[in-house]
Amino acid sequence: MLSVDIGSELETEIAQVAKETGMTLSEFINRAISGYLEEMKDYQLCIESLEEDGTNLTSEELEKELGLAD
Repeated sequence: MLSVDIGSELETEIAQVAKETGMTLSEFINRAISGYLEEMKDYQLCIESLEEDGTNLTSEELEKELGLAD
């Protein structure tokens, strides 16, 4: 079990969204934290890949390489 102190405004907002989505407060917070952790893992993998590869492309270069450029 974990105890976290959050501001009352954030607590109210979380409770409202949980209610609107039909989730308990605990379920909503667990899903939010799990989702955030997955996003951070993906982000870290991308950073590591860029550091290893050393290749950086602009969005235009990437589109061209993928055959998506006009």
